[in-house]
Amino acid sequence: MLIGKLLSSIITPVKRVRADGSKKMTLPIRRADVFEMSEELKNQKQAYGILSRNDKFSIDSFRSLSEEENLLLRNVADIDTKTAVNATVDLGVKFKSFLDDKYGENGYVFVSIGTSPSGIARVMEFSGVETKYLPVTDLTRVSSEEDIDKHDDKYPTYIQFLKQQGLSKEEIDNSGKKYLFYDYTFTGKSLAIFEVLMKNKFGIDSENIEYHSLNKDLMVAGNTIPNFHKNANYYIEEYLKDSSMAMYGGVPHLRLDEMDKVFTKKQSYGNAPNLFNFLMMHILDKSNLLKENPKNKNSI
Repeated sequence: MLIGKLLSSIITPVKRVRADGSKKMTLPIRRADVFEMSEELKNQKQAYGILSRNDKFSIDSFRSLSEEENLLLRNVADIDTKTAVNATVDLGVKFKSFLDDKYGENGYVFVSIGTSPSGIARVMEFSGVETKYLPVTDLTRVSSEEDIDKHDDKYPTYIQFLKQQGLSKEEIDNSGKKYLFYDYTFTGKSLAIFEVLMKNKFGIDSENIEYHSLNKDLMVAGNTIPNFHKNANYYIEEYLKDSSMAMYGGVPHLRLDEMDKVFTKKQSYGNAPNLFNFLMMHILDKSNLLKENPKNKNSI
Protein backbone atom coordinates (compact mmCIF):
# COMPACT_ATOMS: atom_id res chain seq x y z
CA MET A 1 0.00 0.00 0.00
CA LEU A 2 1.08 3.60 -0.59
CA ILE A 3 0.90 4.42 3.11
CA GLY A 4 3.15 1.47 3.88
CA LYS A 5 5.71 2.63 1.35
CA LEU A 6 5.70 6.15 2.72
CA LEU A 7 6.20 4.91 6.28
CA SER A 8 8.92 2.54 5.10
CA SER A 9 10.82 5.36 3.44
CA ILE A 10 10.74 7.32 6.68
CA ILE A 11 11.65 4.72 9.28
CA THR A 12 13.76 2.16 7.37
CA PRO A 13 17.45 2.43 8.34
CA VAL A 14 19.82 3.54 5.58
CA LYS A 15 22.52 1.10 4.50
CA ARG A 16 25.95 2.68 4.16
CA VAL A 17 29.05 1.01 2.69
CA ARG A 18 32.28 1.06 4.66
CA ALA A 19 35.74 1.38 3.07
CA ASP A 20 36.24 -2.38 3.38
CA GLY A 21 33.06 -3.01 1.43
CA SER A 22 30.98 -4.17 4.41
CA LYS A 23 27.62 -2.62 5.06
CA LYS A 24 26.78 -0.54 8.14
CA MET A 25 23.25 0.11 9.34
CA THR A 26 22.64 3.72 10.33
CA LEU A 27 19.55 5.64 11.29
CA PRO A 28 18.20 8.08 8.72
CA ILE A 29 19.08 11.75 9.10
CA ARG A 30 15.99 13.73 10.02
CA ARG A 31 15.29 17.37 10.48
CA ALA A 32 15.03 18.35 14.10
CA ASP A 33 11.46 18.72 15.31
CA VAL A 34 10.47 22.39 15.50
CA PHE A 35 8.32 23.37 18.49
CA GLU A 36 5.55 25.74 17.55
CA MET A 37 3.71 27.36 20.44
CA SER A 38 -0.06 26.98 20.14
CA GLU A 39 -2.24 30.07 20.04
CA GLU A 40 -3.74 29.09 23.38
CA LEU A 41 -0.32 28.81 24.99
CA LYS A 42 0.73 32.15 23.50
CA ASN A 43 -2.36 33.80 24.98
CA GLN A 44 -1.72 32.26 28.39
CA LYS A 45 1.88 33.44 28.34
CA GLN A 46 0.81 36.96 27.40
CA ALA A 47 -1.85 36.96 30.12
CA TYR A 48 0.75 35.85 32.66
CA GLY A 49 2.90 38.81 31.68
CA ILE A 50 0.02 41.24 32.09
CA LEU A 51 -0.99 39.90 35.48
CA SER A 52 2.63 39.88 36.68
CA ARG A 53 3.25 43.59 36.13
CA ASN A 54 2.33 44.36 39.74
CA ASP A 55 2.20 42.33 42.95
CA LYS A 56 -1.44 43.33 43.31
CA PHE A 57 -3.82 43.92 40.41
CA SER A 58 -5.39 47.22 41.43
CA ILE A 59 -7.93 49.59 39.91
CA ASP A 60 -5.02 51.50 38.38
CA SER A 61 -3.86 48.23 36.80
CA PHE A 62 -7.33 47.64 35.40
CA ARG A 63 -7.66 51.11 33.93
CA SER A 64 -4.25 50.89 32.27
CA LEU A 65 -5.26 47.84 30.19
CA SER A 66 -5.80 48.17 26.47
CA GLU A 67 -9.03 46.79 24.99
CA GLU A 68 -7.02 43.90 23.53
CA GLU A 69 -5.47 43.05 26.91
CA ASN A 70 -8.86 43.25 28.64
CA LEU A 71 -10.36 40.84 26.12
CA LEU A 72 -7.37 38.51 26.34
CA LEU A 73 -7.61 38.16 30.12
CA ARG A 74 -11.32 37.41 29.91
CA ASN A 75 -10.74 34.78 27.25
CA VAL A 76 -8.00 32.90 29.10
CA ALA A 77 -9.75 32.94 32.50
CA ASP A 78 -10.62 29.46 33.77
CA ILE A 79 -14.16 28.48 34.64
CA ASP A 80 -13.41 27.94 38.36
CA THR A 81 -12.15 31.49 38.80
CA LYS A 82 -15.05 32.93 36.83
CA THR A 83 -17.50 30.98 38.98
CA ALA A 84 -15.83 32.18 42.20
CA VAL A 85 -15.89 35.79 41.01
CA ASN A 86 -19.54 35.69 39.93
CA ALA A 87 -20.62 34.18 43.25
CA THR A 88 -18.54 36.68 45.24
CA VAL A 89 -19.72 39.76 43.35
CA ASP A 90 -23.37 38.73 43.49
CA LEU A 91 -23.22 38.19 47.25
CA GLY A 92 -20.83 41.04 48.01
CA VAL A 93 -22.84 43.75 46.25
CA LYS A 94 -25.97 42.73 48.13
CA PHE A 95 -24.10 42.52 51.44
CA LYS A 96 -22.68 46.00 50.84
CA SER A 97 -26.21 47.36 50.44
CA PHE A 98 -27.09 45.73 53.77
CA LEU A 99 -24.11 47.41 55.50
CA ASP A 100 -24.85 50.73 53.77
CA ASP A 101 -28.38 50.67 55.15
CA LYS A 102 -27.18 49.79 58.64
CA TYR A 103 -24.15 52.08 59.00
CA GLY A 104 -24.49 54.62 56.20
CA GLU A 105 -22.78 54.42 52.82
CA ASN A 106 -19.58 56.04 54.09
CA GLY A 107 -20.03 55.19 57.73
CA TYR A 108 -17.89 52.09 58.10
CA VAL A 109 -14.53 50.48 57.34
CA PHE A 110 -14.50 46.83 56.32
CA VAL A 111 -11.64 44.87 57.91
CA SER A 112 -10.96 41.34 56.67
CA ILE A 113 -9.33 39.02 59.24
CA GLY A 114 -7.33 36.26 57.59
CA THR A 115 -8.11 34.78 54.18
CA SER A 116 -11.75 33.66 54.21
CA PRO A 117 -13.50 37.08 54.17
CA SER A 118 -11.03 38.45 51.58
CA GLY A 119 -13.27 37.76 48.57
CA ILE A 120 -16.18 39.77 49.96
CA ALA A 121 -13.65 42.37 51.09
CA ARG A 122 -12.48 42.80 47.47
CA VAL A 123 -16.04 43.66 46.48
CA MET A 124 -16.07 46.29 49.22
CA GLU A 125 -12.67 47.65 48.21
CA PHE A 126 -13.46 47.88 44.50
CA SER A 127 -16.84 49.45 45.27
CA GLY A 128 -15.23 52.35 47.14
CA VAL A 129 -15.50 51.15 50.74
CA GLU A 130 -12.41 51.74 52.88
CA THR A 131 -11.08 48.22 53.27
CA LYS A 132 -8.24 46.59 55.24
CA TYR A 133 -6.76 43.09 55.06
CA LEU A 134 -5.08 41.57 58.11
CA PRO A 135 -3.00 38.42 57.58
CA VAL A 136 -3.37 36.06 60.52
CA THR A 137 -3.71 32.27 60.57
CA ASP A 138 -4.33 29.29 62.84
CA LEU A 139 -5.71 31.19 65.83
CA THR A 140 -7.88 28.20 66.69
CA ARG A 141 -4.68 26.40 67.71
CA VAL A 142 -4.10 28.89 70.51
CA SER A 143 -5.04 27.12 73.72
CA SER A 144 -3.84 29.46 76.47
CA GLU A 145 -2.60 32.96 77.26
CA GLU A 146 0.91 31.51 77.29
CA ASP A 147 0.52 30.61 73.61
CA ILE A 148 -0.10 34.30 72.93
CA ASP A 149 2.53 35.65 75.35
CA LYS A 150 5.42 33.58 73.97
CA HIS A 151 5.33 35.55 70.71
CA ASP A 152 5.52 39.00 72.29
CA ASP A 153 8.71 39.77 70.39
CA LYS A 154 6.84 39.38 67.06
CA TYR A 155 4.03 41.84 67.74
CA PRO A 156 5.82 45.23 67.47
CA THR A 157 6.31 44.71 63.72
CA TYR A 158 2.64 43.80 63.31
CA ILE A 159 1.66 46.95 65.23
CA GLN A 160 3.68 48.96 62.69
CA PHE A 161 1.77 47.21 59.92
CA LEU A 162 -1.55 48.09 61.53
CA LYS A 163 -0.53 51.75 61.74
CA GLN A 164 0.46 51.70 58.07
CA GLN A 165 -2.99 50.38 57.29
CA GLY A 166 -4.61 53.21 59.25
CA LEU A 167 -5.49 51.01 62.20
CA SER A 168 -4.33 52.73 65.35
CA LYS A 169 -6.44 53.53 68.39
CA GLU A 170 -6.16 57.26 67.73
CA GLU A 171 -7.21 57.06 64.09
CA ILE A 172 -10.09 54.72 64.82
CA ASP A 173 -11.34 56.89 67.71
CA ASN A 174 -11.22 60.04 65.59
CA SER A 175 -12.58 58.63 62.35
CA GLY A 176 -16.29 58.92 63.07
CA LYS A 177 -16.75 55.52 61.41
CA LYS A 178 -17.48 52.03 62.60
CA TYR A 179 -14.65 49.55 62.04
CA LEU A 180 -16.19 46.18 61.21
CA PHE A 181 -13.70 43.36 61.80
CA TYR A 182 -14.95 40.31 59.92
CA ASP A 183 -13.85 36.69 60.10
CA TYR A 184 -15.41 33.39 59.11
CA THR A 185 -16.38 31.58 62.30
CA PHE A 186 -17.21 28.00 63.17
CA THR A 187 -16.98 28.05 66.96
CA GLY A 188 -16.07 31.72 67.19
CA LYS A 189 -12.78 30.96 68.94
CA SER A 190 -10.47 32.52 66.34
CA LEU A 191 -12.43 35.78 66.30
CA ALA A 192 -12.40 35.93 70.12
CA ILE A 193 -8.63 35.36 70.21
CA PHE A 194 -8.06 38.06 67.61
CA GLU A 195 -10.04 40.49 69.75
CA VAL A 196 -7.77 39.62 72.69
CA LEU A 197 -4.72 40.28 70.51
CA MET A 198 -6.08 43.64 69.39
CA LYS A 199 -6.80 44.82 72.92
CA ASN A 200 -4.00 43.24 74.96
CA LYS A 201 -1.10 43.01 72.52
CA PHE A 202 -1.72 45.66 69.88
CA GLY A 203 -3.21 48.25 72.24
CA ILE A 204 -6.22 48.89 70.02
CA ASP A 205 -9.59 49.12 71.72
CA SER A 206 -12.34 51.53 70.75
CA GLU A 207 -16.07 51.99 70.91
CA ASN A 208 -15.93 52.32 67.13
CA ILE A 209 -14.77 48.71 66.69
CA GLU A 210 -17.17 45.84 66.18
CA TYR A 211 -16.20 42.17 65.72
CA HIS A 212 -18.45 40.14 63.45
CA SER A 213 -18.86 36.64 62.08
CA LEU A 214 -19.13 36.98 58.30
CA ASN A 215 -21.19 33.83 57.82
CA LYS A 216 -23.61 34.82 60.59
CA ASP A 217 -24.06 38.35 59.24
CA LEU A 218 -24.66 36.98 55.74
CA MET A 219 -27.55 35.03 57.20
CA VAL A 220 -28.84 38.13 58.99
CA ALA A 221 -28.67 40.08 55.72
CA GLY A 222 -30.70 37.34 54.08
CA ASN A 223 -33.61 38.16 56.37
CA THR A 224 -34.03 41.52 54.63
CA ILE A 225 -32.79 40.76 51.09
CA PRO A 226 -35.06 38.59 48.90
CA ASN A 227 -33.59 35.29 47.57
CA PHE A 228 -30.35 35.87 49.48
CA HIS A 229 -30.21 32.89 51.83
CA LYS A 230 -29.71 30.26 49.13
CA ASN A 231 -26.78 32.11 47.56
CA ALA A 232 -25.27 32.83 50.97
CA ASN A 233 -25.47 29.18 52.01
CA TYR A 234 -23.80 28.11 48.76
CA TYR A 235 -21.03 30.66 49.19
CA ILE A 236 -20.36 29.71 52.81
CA GLU A 237 -20.13 26.01 51.94
CA GLU A 238 -18.09 26.49 48.78
CA TYR A 239 -15.65 29.28 49.66
CA LEU A 240 -15.64 29.99 53.41
CA LYS A 241 -16.09 26.71 55.22
CA ASP A 242 -13.15 24.97 53.52
CA SER A 243 -11.07 28.17 53.20
CA SER A 244 -10.88 27.85 49.40
CA MET A 245 -11.23 31.63 49.07
CA ALA A 246 -7.60 31.77 50.24
CA MET A 247 -6.38 31.07 46.71
CA TYR A 248 -8.21 34.10 45.32
CA GLY A 249 -8.07 36.69 48.10
CA GLY A 250 -4.39 37.60 47.82
CA VAL A 251 -3.83 37.54 51.60
CA PRO A 252 -0.90 35.46 52.89
CA HIS A 253 -1.19 32.96 55.72
CA LEU A 254 0.57 34.28 58.82
CA ARG A 255 0.91 32.44 62.13
CA LEU A 256 1.55 34.20 65.43
CA ASP A 257 5.20 33.16 65.36
CA GLU A 258 5.53 34.83 61.93
CA MET A 259 3.96 38.18 62.73
CA ASP A 260 7.29 39.94 62.42
CA LYS A 261 7.29 38.88 58.75
CA VAL A 262 4.02 40.66 57.94
CA PHE A 263 5.73 43.09 55.54
CA THR A 264 7.56 40.38 53.60
CA LYS A 265 5.32 37.29 53.65
CA LYS A 266 3.68 36.67 50.27
CA GLN A 267 0.58 34.76 49.25
CA SER A 268 1.36 31.47 47.53
CA TYR A 269 -1.15 31.21 44.71
CA GLY A 270 0.69 32.87 41.84
CA ASN A 271 -1.46 35.11 39.67
CA ALA A 272 -4.79 33.57 40.72
CA PRO A 273 -5.63 36.56 43.00
CA ASN A 274 -4.77 39.05 40.24
CA LEU A 275 -7.00 37.27 37.73
CA PHE A 276 -9.73 37.19 40.37
CA ASN A 277 -9.35 40.95 40.90
CA PHE A 278 -9.43 41.66 37.18
CA LEU A 279 -12.59 39.67 36.55
CA MET A 280 -14.30 41.29 39.53
CA MET A 281 -13.39 44.78 38.34
CA HIS A 282 -14.65 43.99 34.85
CA ILE A 283 -18.07 43.03 36.23
CA LEU A 284 -18.25 46.02 38.58
CA ASP A 285 -17.12 48.38 35.84
CA LYS A 286 -19.83 47.16 33.46
CA SER A 287 -22.38 47.81 36.21
CA ASN A 288 -20.94 51.28 36.96
CA LEU A 289 -20.06 50.11 40.47
CA LEU A 290 -16.26 50.25 40.19
CA LYS A 291 -15.02 53.02 42.47
CA GLU A 292 -11.60 53.86 43.86
CA ASN A 293 -11.10 54.98 47.46
CA PRO A 294 -7.75 56.77 48.02
CA LYS A 295 -7.60 55.29 51.53
CA ASN A 296 -7.17 51.82 49.99
CA LYS A 297 -3.81 52.66 48.38
CA ASN A 298 -1.90 50.74 51.08
CA SER A 299 -4.29 47.80 51.27
CA ILE A 300 -2.61 44.50 50.44
